[in-house]
Amino acid sequence: MTDGDMSASVKDVNLVTNFFQYHQAEQEQVQKRTFTNWVNAQLAKHKTPSIVQDLFQDLRDGHRLLDLLEVLSGQRMVRKELRGTLSQGFNQPMVPE
Repeated sequence: MTDGDMSASVKDVNLVTNFFQYHQAEQEQVQKRTFTNWVNAQLAKHKTPSIVQDLFQDLRDGHRLLDLLEVLSGQRMVRKELRGTLSQGFNQPMVPE
């Protein structure tokens, strides 16, 4: 195998790798968009409807997540009113009233 052949095969491998990485990222975006649309459809049924733009940011404080759980379970969830970065984890794993 010559240097030219070796160089071509490395380029081919890089091309294939880039192709798969691109399509994997594209598929993840489609899944995130689909799930966001589903979450928004569920939140529209809540007594105080809200919209999620960014899944990771908007569900972070737990309030919209609790709204979603209320819609899905049909039960009211216990909420704690806290401020600051520590409070972001408090409203996530709660039990029904």
